[in-house]
Amino acid sequence: MIIFTGVSLLVTYACSASRATSGCSTPALSAVPSPLAFNTDISFITNTNWQNYGGETTMSYFSQIGALTVQQFMSAAVGMAWRSP
Repeated sequence: MIIFTGVSLLVTYACSASRATSGCSTPALSAVPSPLAFNTDISFITNTNWQNYGGETTMSYFSQIGALTVQQFMSAAVGMAWRSP
């Protein structure tokens, strides 16, 4: 679980902090500051809902769809798998 969560954090942070060029990337946004990207990613991975970003005005569509939405599902799935017998 710890290794999976660590890898998830690295992938999510790479998507949030980088400006990947893809079809669903938002070109008008500037780069997300590292502390904000790390705080948001930890919040989604731990499912604590402690975000401090402004949605489409801060994060690109790619990072919201490819990283944060996936982590919303994965954090609940990890919690369920951790508690199952």
